[in-house]
Amino acid sequence: MERQSDRLLEIFCQVCGDRSSGKHYGIFSCDGCSGFFKRSIHKNRAYCCKSADTSRGKCLVDKTHRNQCRACRLDRCLDVGMNKNALQHERGPRRPKNQDILPPVSNEELIENFVNKYAHEFRDGRNASDEAAVARLRMSIGILYEVALWVVQIGSSIQIRDQVLLLYESWHELFIIALFQKLKNPQNRRLLPEQTSIDASFEDQWYIFTAIIAKMKGLRLDSIELGRMKQICFLRADAPLSYHAGIHIETLQTQAQGILREHLIFDNLKFGKLLLTIGDLRGIKKKTIQRVFFGNSTQHFDALFGMTVTAVFRTQLCAR
Repeated sequence: MERQSDRLLEIFCQVCGDRSSGKHYGIFSCDGCSGFFKRSIHKNRAYCCKSADTSRGKCLVDKTHRNQCRACRLDRCLDVGMNKNALQHERGPRRPKNQDILPPVSNEELIENFVNKYAHEFRDGRNASDEAAVARLRMSIGILYEVALWVVQIGSSIQIRDQVLLLYESWHELFIIALFQKLKNPQNRRLLPEQTSIDASFEDQWYIFTAIIAKMKGLRLDSIELGRMKQICFLRADAPLSYHAGIHIETLQTQAQGILREHLIFDNLKFGKLLLTIGDLRGIKKKTIQRVFFGNSTQHFDALFGMTVTAVFRTQLCAR
């Protein structure tokens, strides 16, 4: 199970795009931006943007430039939802940060309960005595649930409708990355289907799938790289979003790529290979992952996907 501190490496500061240290004043933010917001509000600061008239109020606020214009940084804090009231009503020392953080994605109990509830309904003709097939299905449903839970936890700056849409567009890519993480445990490797059991119509796709898994293994990806890889796959600027939502998603994707680039600043080759691997993931079709891991019935899978989204979003949004 991933440590909670590792999980936070995957969550953006909604103000500047740096790594979040938890929830501060209603949003995920880094310590720098939360501290800046607190000082500005407590001291009732009135900042002035010093940019030229045509650029006034439009200064870039990111990890590199966040200290250059305090006026635009404060505006950005307010625009993304930092709550003045939460700060003004603050009493005494803040609670430990781990009390402000959502539970880690790999919540064993939630996942196990969900799998137990639905696995038997989606065997799709599988022989119950085929232990490997049933175990593979249980693992697949658990991974799908984890992926949806991860989206809720990192997508707090994205409208719910857009989160669901982006999840639908990218679930199969996120599934492969999560499956790769599971396969690090040797006991889970037996849950991959044998080459001989793959339908002939999916052989080319299965070859791409196995090549991607091999590439990821060879890259020796750490938790930060896997997290940024998932974010880049999830934040699809080509998804059918509204104009303003599309701009926001493109900005978040650029931030994710920038943080990944900074993390690999001394390893250009690995950075390039990782981006190429993300491109390879785009070559895998949803239908391939659905048929191989969830069975032939599209109707069954659509029902499972809908129940997964409903269960995860209802549980997590109630906790916000």
